[in-house]
Amino acid sequence: MVPIEQITITYLPNRHISAILSIFHKNPPNSAPVLLCLPAMGMAAKHYALFAQELATQLNCIAITTDLRGLGTSSVRVRKGVDFGYKELLEDLEQTLHLIKNKYPDSEIYLAGHSLGGQLSCMYSAWGKVPVKGLILVACCSVYYKGWTGLAALRILAFTQTARYLSRILGYFPGKKMGFGGTESKTLIQDWSHLARSGRFEPQNMQFNFETGMAKVNLPILNIAIAHDNYAPPKAIDYLCAKFSASVSVTRITIGEKEQNTPVLTHINWLKYPQVVVPVFKRWLHEQDR
Repeated sequence: MVPIEQITITYLPNRHISAILSIFHKNPPNSAPVLLCLPAMGMAAKHYALFAQELATQLNCIAITTDLRGLGTSSVRVRKGVDFGYKELLEDLEQTLHLIKNKYPDSEIYLAGHSLGGQLSCMYSAWGKVPVKGLILVACCSVYYKGWTGLAALRILAFTQTARYLSRILGYFPGKKMGFGGTESKTLIQDWSHLARSGRFEPQNMQFNFETGMAKVNLPILNIAIAHDNYAPPKAIDYLCAKFSASVSVTRITIGEKEQNTPVLTHINWLKYPQVVVPVFKRWLHEQDR
């Protein structure tokens, strides 16, 4: 899929760090909503192009994809000595949203996050300065190991903490060799493994209390689970949703049980079948306009 427009964003204060925003739309009105798609760990933005195209076509919205630092069009490549964590990803997101708001001042912005991208969306909703209208989370949970049961919980705990120690020793995490994620930065893995161990969003080098902050968020949330997704099972999603106040409107939908003309959906391959996911977005966004 070819985007309508591409914009290079340079992240301050490090002017050597940049990425490309890909913009998809079909002649929407000036006030059309913007959906910013935030990818999963180890996933480049190019894998979200088909999904973004379907969003733009079916919702008549502006769909934007962007790479997280270290992947795809990002000017940064992770190696020993190149380090960043949730803090830097949130700061990059803040600058991206400033650019989007300046480009589309009459549009409301929704964060559409997949897995890690969903975690960043949740954290940003409490911490960020650019207002967003709502959160759409797909295959996203807190990764707290108690969100799994029995041996699965022990495997999650063991793997995430092994990743933590390995990244400390090597200075980065060799995700491709380990069969999970990509080549990930040391501090990102430290932050992620801390969440898996403690159940708390407490990224390094940030004084902000995300646990308190997320409890004060007052935004509508759509949480789309993939049936039989071992990386984001229902109980683990419960732990994430519990971060928000009981007064927050959280709509939870599970897809993948009875979809026709598609294989079994997984944590990742749902991106190839946007015709299953996008109608859920459409119905939920229509409800927000009532």
